[in-house]
Amino acid sequence: MRNLHSISILPHLRFSQGLRNSVVLLSTLLLASLCNAATNASCEKSWKESSAAKSCSTAIVVATGDTCTITAACLNSRGIKDYVRGHFKSDSVSKVINENGSLTGGTPVSNPDPARWDDRVIQ
Repeated sequence: MRNLHSISILPHLRFSQGLRNSVVLLSTLLLASLCNAATNASCEKSWKESSAAKSCSTAIVVATGDTCTITAACLNSRGIKDYVRGHFKSDSVSKVINENGSLTGGTPVSNPDPARWDDRVIQ
């Protein structure tokens, strides 16, 4: 007994609807992963161009859409590293500065999607 609908891609190849849906989902996830990797690389490059990158270390840069989330250990006015996190528009990350242990400059994003940004702890 066969209840699955089938689609014909080529005359000799037939795929069940379930298999087709799995292939579409897998392709979508792969494409999203590749796009996110390119965006992460762009955020990372912009971060390295910022003046904050010179006085901050151990940065974790994660992209979500057009938002770059930066978590870094930055020197404050006493010369002690503070662990800070900032969310900035991706096209403004290169303008981020370290102001006494706080990430400022750039265009901040006040309400990023908390379910999507990386929450790893810096060791």
